[in-house]
Amino acid sequence: RFGKTLLVDTLENILRGRRELFKGLWIDGSDYDWTPNPVIRLNLNGIDARNVDRVESGLILLLKLIAESEGLSLAGDNPSEAFNSLFHELFGKYGRKVAVLIDEYDTPIVAHLDKPELADDIRSTLRFFYNALKANEHLRGFTFLTGVSKFAHTSIFSALNNLIDLTFMDKYAAICGFTHHEFDSLFTDHMENFLIIIKKSDGAMPPESTVSDLRQIILDYYDGYSWDGKTRVLNPWSILNIFRKKCIDDYWAQTGGFSDFLLDLLKDGIADFTSFQAEGVSPGDLNVMDPSERLEPISVLFQSGYLTVDRVDEPSGLAPYYLKIPNLEVAADIIRHLLSIGIRRPLEAKRHAEAMLRAITDKDAKGFQESFDGFHGCIAFGPEVDRGARYRALFRAAMLLAGREIPWEVTGGDGRYEASFQGTDGSWNAFGINVAH
Repeated sequence: RFGKTLLVDTLENILRGRRELFKGLWIDGSDYDWTPNPVIRLNLNGIDARNVDRVESGLILLLKLIAESEGLSLAGDNPSEAFNSLFHELFGKYGRKVAVLIDEYDTPIVAHLDKPELADDIRSTLRFFYNALKANEHLRGFTFLTGVSKFAHTSIFSALNNLIDLTFMDKYAAICGFTHHEFDSLFTDHMENFLIIIKKSDGAMPPESTVSDLRQIILDYYDGYSWDGKTRVLNPWSILNIFRKKCIDDYWAQTGGFSDFLLDLLKDGIADFTSFQAEGVSPGDLNVMDPSERLEPISVLFQSGYLTVDRVDEPSGLAPYYLKIPNLEVAADIIRHLLSIGIRRPLEAKRHAEAMLRAITDKDAKGFQESFDGFHGCIAFGPEVDRGARYRALFRAAMLLAGREIPWEVTGGDGRYEASFQGTDGSWNAFGINVAH
């Protein structure tokens, strides 16, 4: 939901020479050659991936539809042969190299990560299909693919040694999503209208609130995604929906969010929230998966949007990536699923959580009690749980919203504590929860 398909649409119209659509934009005044190119545009999100046979049938159908739109016919009984045939037919018609745009190239595999054998069979099918890209390199021009994953071992692109992975390249860090500059320049009128509506609707914002106050709320909710640790972008799907529906809500989570498979994987593989804030992770650890083996929770969380790059350790030759939960919308979804806690008023809850953290740092017991009570008032619990587990879940949720990485379940010389905090002087303070009080 970051605009990858829209990006592919844009590229297709450029490659087809539709200059009138870009009047007044930079490319219109550049030296780009607007001669129309033959284009193979495939979106694998639209095929039936219930089994290998349906994937093969779906691929052949996509290719046939392109051929029919060009007044061509295809030869071949399988997807790879049909793909090869389409290359030759298009090159023969146009006398120009064929551009290839493949959107969601990995969807048929990702749809079955909970069924490793089927996922692996589909990966093998796609590997043979995509081999046509290498076989027709002499006929193939500009090539662009989107997806969320790369797959280990027998990669579906093992033969394509001239593909460039743009994921972690600084130059492309803002190619999808809204930067702060884009958000501020595109939505000025929408912000002013939205502020009027939200003030009247449910008292969510005080009468004296300004557009600047509303902007900060939106940034807290939807900002924070990054692939280079420097450029931050907002989720376009959520931003478009808040102005369409005139309401701040969990739009990203509602259209994707945790699957039962992902939830089971995380509950089995992550003992506490410190695992979310992985340190020293290499790019290969983040975007390579092997569905035939045990999936790493950190990799799945990153590829599904629950983690993003916080910073990159530039001096290191290995360029380790430090991760974080991007924003309040994502944090609330994690808390809801992993701790079974619903947050009724996320922004207020976040303020109380930050106040709790300050009180702990300042050793202010009274201030902590007040902020803890305020945080508790923002929480909706499901079925009654053990009192100790309830308070531990509350505290962990608060620290997650406050953005603090802390060691959990610490054992010291004088007992076992819930967590520990490092002070500004470098000393450590243990923290325990007394359920009796």
